[in-house]
Amino acid sequence: MTSLKNKRKATEQVTPEFLAAGRLYSQLHEAGLDKSPEAAEAFQRMYDAAPESFRQDMHDMAVQMGLMPSVPDGYTDEGEPVYTLEGLADRLGLSPEEAQRAAEELGLKPGTTKVNKVH
Repeated sequence: MTSLKNKRKATEQVTPEFLAAGRLYSQLHEAGLDKSPEAAEAFQRMYDAAPESFRQDMHDMAVQMGLMPSVPDGYTDEGEPVYTLEGLADRLGLSPEEAQRAAEELGLKPGTTKVNKVH
């Protein structure tokens, strides 16, 4: 299993968009602006352009750190996992209002994608 994972990582390409967004996020972090809307946007662009193995590693790390549940709240029609703000707030010990404020401060907007709930 590990060799298959390493083989898949070796064939994935790191794009210029991923590198540029990563550099911008690093610069904002070093400047103490890692909680700014600009940093959240740079991180999202980096994540979106990242190789699948990187996204999976980030997800696994967040689960291990107790920041995300191991099972998503639902899936899109395309099979992408979806997490609700309420579920993440509960996981982090925040009230829904605190989570909403934090999301707004980071410039995050609620998704409008149809979600198929996990039962």
